Amino acid sequence: MGTSLRPRRTQDTVRIDGIAVADGALWVFHSPETRGLSSTPPNRPPAAGRPAATGVLSRFDLASSRFVARTPIEDPGIDSAGSPACGTGRAVGTAGSAVWVALWLHVFRVDPKTNAIAQEIAVTCPAAMHSTPRPFRPGRFGVWLACGSEPRRKGSSNELRGALRRVDTDSAAVVADILLPSTPGEMYEDMDRVWATEDVYGRKQCWLNEIDLGASRVVRSVLLGSFECRKVVVAGGEAWMLRGPIRRGVIVKVDIATGTIRATIRLPEDRYATDVAVAGDTVWVSMAPRWQSPPMTGDFGSTGVLVTIDRPTGRTRRIIPTGVTTRLAAVDGDTAWLYDSSGAIVRVRDRGRP
Repeated sequence: MGTSLRPRRTQDTVRIDGIAVADGALWVFHSPETRGLSSTPPNRPPAAGRPAATGVLSRFDLASSRFVARTPIEDPGIDSAGSPACGTGRAVGTAGSAVWVALWLHVFRVDPKTNAIAQEIAVTCPAAMHSTPRPFRPGRFGVWLACGSEPRRKGSSNELRGALRRVDTDSAAVVADILLPSTPGEMYEDMDRVWATEDVYGRKQCWLNEIDLGASRVVRSVLLGSFECRKVVVAGGEAWMLRGPIRRGVIVKVDIATGTIRATIRLPEDRYATDVAVAGDTVWVSMAPRWQSPPMTGDFGSTGVLVTIDRPTGRTRRIIPTGVTTRLAAVDGDTAWLYDSSGAIVRVRDRGRP
């Protein structure tokens, strides 16, 4: 069976906004502690009328199993009342040789060698567009910002739609604005391609757009069906994505070459899928309880679960209870890292097949 470690909580109350795995460490972006060490960024005094820090990036060394560094980050987009301005939300990820944090209106590059902020980039979308709820994604080809436009009159010839803005991680320059048929939803990098779904809000169609990075344009748009699609992972000529509505646990396998669905896999009932990842011949899906549902039945009670699926056959291998942790942060071989927003982190190992 898979094994899970009991999450450890500190006495301080924190909110986890994202986790990335790089350089033998977990990089945890969270709110400042309610008490304990000062969260004022080094060499940067707090701005007048602003909080000392609006987020902290903590580094957890996997070899020693302890936190070894913390980098407080202050966002210039916080107004004088301490409220965040409209912007990119909170996220953390890796690209190039750095860890990147998005905090509302700005993106910060953190050097893993020094654990210090090495660069700060103001985040903007093309004219007449705004950032979307899922705007920030660092990756091998740069830092990406998803942008959308306000709804226009149907049939208008000058109707604005969506775009992916690509920023170079070395120069911080915008290298491409890739126009999309609609506001971008989820995206994933694969070789020299980027795959992007469209925002599912209010939509009952699942479109997958193939983007050529050399030409910086959409080269193919595939309609996969009349359903909402959330989360997408592309690997080895196939895409795995969560199928909506959110209350139903369904994952689909798509043949990239033909744009057809090859498998539809139902997940455990009474839960909804939150994240999906692919590692080797295993597909990992994290799931959270549906609190609005009638009392749950089965052996898992009100806990989250991690489902492992055999990639070639589409058969479910295991269903592993994960306690309060319901968000999948990263997968490395037979190990997955999950978290919840209130400060718990858990490592799950799935050793071998049944």
